[in-house]
Order: sequence, then structure tokens, then C-alpha cells
Amino acid sequence: AAPRDSSREREDARAALVPRGPLTTEELQYRRKRRRNFIHGALVAGTLTVGVLVLMWRENLHFLDALYVTAQVVTTIGYGDITFTDQWMRLFMAFYVLWLLVLVGFFLNAAIQSVIQAHAEHMKRYLREVEQWAEHGKVPGLHRQRTAVKIRTKYGAFNSLLYATIVFLGHLLFGTLFFAHVESCS
Repeated sequence: AAPRDSSREREDARAALVPRGPLTTEELQYRRKRRRNFIHGALVAGTLTVGVLVLMWRENLHFLDALYVTAQVVTTIGYGDITFTDQWMRLFMAFYVLWLLVLVGFFLNAAIQSVIQAHAEHMKRYLREVEQWAEHGKVPGLHRQRTAVKIRTKYGAFNSLLYATIVFLGHLLFGTLFFAHVESCS
């Protein structure tokens, strides 16, 4: 005989199905963001799949060769070792390349933007802690305690400038080091 669920497990399962009220703003934003990311990923995957299937069908390429050509399209490398003889395939690839580059660029922009936003939020939390530390009298001359709104008003613009400067210098340093060591022709 199969073991029966305890009454506590049944109650937990029922509670999970019962709506608990309206969603908070953060929950709604999180759900929208996940739905948007899923749609972006599905569009990119679907477009890549269509390209591979059309290449396999119209040009009689094997799966790996079609994937190879599609990877060349996405990365804009274009070795030219596989060319198309069919005029319709050339026309398809002209529009496919444009669509795929815009779509992948949009997807990468959204992904990078969410990573940058997460890092910015982390940096803001850290800077708020430093501000509160300074405002609570641990720095000579600053003995009054202020509300978080006053602290944001006082330091908000400076923190935004500081964060943007740090991100800019990080990108500048990365690009300089990358091209100094990887690309010997520049």
C-alpha cells in the first residue's frame, strides 16, 4: 500500500493553490521581467532554429554545417567558406541576417542591462550604508541623525556620479588591457 499524505502536507498544498491577495509592486515587476526574458529567449532560439532548418532544407546542409553558418551570421564573422547558390536562399539570408542581428542585439542589451541594474542596486545599498555610518556621528562634524530621504537627497547625485565613474573606468581599463594583450595589430 502506498503511504498516505499527512494532513499537514494536504493543508500546505491547498494553501499554495489559494490566492493570497494582490501582488506587491516588486512581485509584479519580477514576473514581468521573467516573462519578458522568456519571450526574448524564445524568440532568439526560434529564430536560430528557423535559420538552421531552412539551411538544412534549401541548401542540403548537415545539421552541424547549418549551425556553423548560423553561428557565423550571429557573430558577423562570415568566413565565406560556405556560399549559397540559390537566389531565394540569398534573399532569405539577407533578411534573416538583419532580423537576427537586431534580435540578438536587443536580447543582449536587455540581459546586460539587467546585470548592470543588479550591480547598481548593490552599489547603492553599499553607499547607503556608508552614508548612514557618516550621518550617525562616526565622522567628526556629523553628529545629527537624518532620515533616509534626507540622506538620499544629500548624497544621491554624488553616488550616481561615483557609480558611473567606477563603471566607466572599469570598462576603459578592460578594453585597454584586452586590446593590448589580445589584438596585436592595434
